[in-house]
Amino acid sequence: MLPADLPDSGVMHPPRMRDLMRFALRRLNEEHLPQVAGSLTFTTVLALVPLLTIAFAIFTTFPLFNTLRASLEVYFA
Repeated sequence: MLPADLPDSGVMHPPRMRDLMRFALRRLNEEHLPQVAGSLTFTTVLALVPLLTIAFAIFTTFPLFNTLRASLEVYFA
């Protein structure tokens, strides 16, 4: 019986795992993944500032926001 005929148990054997890790690390370096992740994080945080500003501007028109604002002032003071 050949190994290809045996049912796959789903467990990765050490040589295949090593090859997968080498491949993943090589691709990580080729694609500059840390730099891309940092850029995406910075862009996301930068985009949240105007969104939060608009949300707070809308919420201030509701009377319920006055109690929330007082609670926030106590919390951050």
